[in-house]
Amino acid sequence: MNESTTQASGQMCWLRPFGATAHSLHLRLDASKPWRLYSSFPFSVPDYRIPGGSKGWATYQSLRQAGWALISTQEASRQLIQSVEPDDTSIRKAA
Repeated sequence: MNESTTQASGQMCWLRPFGATAHSLHLRLDASKPWRLYSSFPFSVPDYRIPGGSKGWATYQSLRQAGWALISTQEASRQLIQSVEPDDTSIRKAA
């Protein structure tokens, strides 16, 4: 991981992508940004070669040491649901 990555901090969570059977690490650099799969970031670390191992565990360990925050799966899922639900005020205005 390079110096600029260790200075920046972001958020991590374990989410299960649609259709997947296991959780994998998701990241975001800012709380207002959407969650993205860890492997889409240039600073991700290669996964360990362990059968059945968690996807993103090596990246998680590296970012945790760099000061990144872990958000619970429950909290991240709640935020995802809220981001796709319509705003009550926009529904009332349209009526």
